[in-house]
Formats: sequence, structure tokens, C-alpha cells
Amino acid sequence: MRLKALVILNDRESIKDLGDLLKIARAEGQKLFHTRENIQVLEVFHSHLVNGFVVVIGDEWSNNRSGVTKER
Repeated sequence: MRLKALVILNDRESIKDLGDLLKIARAEGQKLFHTRENIQVLEVFHSHLVNGFVVVIGDEWSNNRSGVTKER
């Protein structure tokens, strides 16, 4: 599993609830991992320092080193 940490800013207060945050994190994760597969949101931290969130995401279906991929 590959992991990434995202910093998602909420400067305009556009993130109203957890659902909005999860949609943004998954969409950005798909871009980062170059996939259309589901992205797991593993941890969410609210950060007052950056007025936003730190989100840890994982690509659950690929493991390039072991050659394990999702069964179809």
C-alpha cells in the first residue's frame, strides 16, 4: 500500500462537513496515484495552524514491489 499525506485548506470555509472533505481527499488521491480505483482515507486531522485538514490516504489496490493487485 502506498501512503500520502494531503494538506487540504479550508480558507473559504467551503468544506461544510466530513462528506465534503472525504470527496476532496479521494479525488486528489486518485490524481496523485494515477488511478480510478477507490482511495482509502486512513486518518483525518484538523489543523488550526493551516486552517484546514491533514488527511492520510492510501492506494489499497496496488503494491508495486510485491506485484499484488486487485482481483477483478
